[in-house]
Amino acid sequence: ANEHSAPAFSLDGKVVLWAVMDRNYKGHLYEMKSIKGVWSKPASPAFVDTTADHYYPAFSPDGKTLYFSSRRSAPAGYPEGKGNRIWSIAKTDEGWAAPIPFDTSVSKAQEFSHSISKKGTLYFSAVSSDGANMDIYKAEKTTNGYAKPVPLPHGINSAGYEDGPYISPNEDFLIFESTRPAGIDGSHDLFIVFQDKKGAWGN
Repeated sequence: ANEHSAPAFSLDGKVVLWAVMDRNYKGHLYEMKSIKGVWSKPASPAFVDTTADHYYPAFSPDGKTLYFSSRRSAPAGYPEGKGNRIWSIAKTDEGWAAPIPFDTSVSKAQEFSHSISKKGTLYFSAVSSDGANMDIYKAEKTTNGYAKPVPLPHGINSAGYEDGPYISPNEDFLIFESTRPAGIDGSHDLFIVFQDKKGAWGN
């Protein structure tokens, strides 16, 4: 395997999902369940489309929804896209509901890793406007769906590669990966940035 994603644990700690990227960087989702304190063997979740790749599982802060990225075919009535789009799926007492594409005004099959805050703001990575790298964007939830995504400010986004955002539930800090020169060895390093109560991001 090439890479494992971060694990996504359910709120009760009894379900965990993660993605494994093969040598061709195709993502495969795995799930384990804790039953009477014993973990099951890793297996593909029931909602997986075996003909498509799947990446970046992450639960909403309330644990009721799982988000992931995939190139799987969209259901009838949704616009198709050739790239990675964000999907959501409700976690039920019986298991999983049917996955649906995330708000299509935000996710246009060009999105990769993602994280969602308690108030529903989505932070995600996508190809930068100049097409040269990846940047991090956010889309705020409104009463009528989602507002148009906007890139995070310069200082978070750089001329380098930014990906893998994790937003804290209250949006007071963001962790992400970047290849910017300030890193340790010129490769991918983790950075953290804090947001004050007025919405201004620090360094």
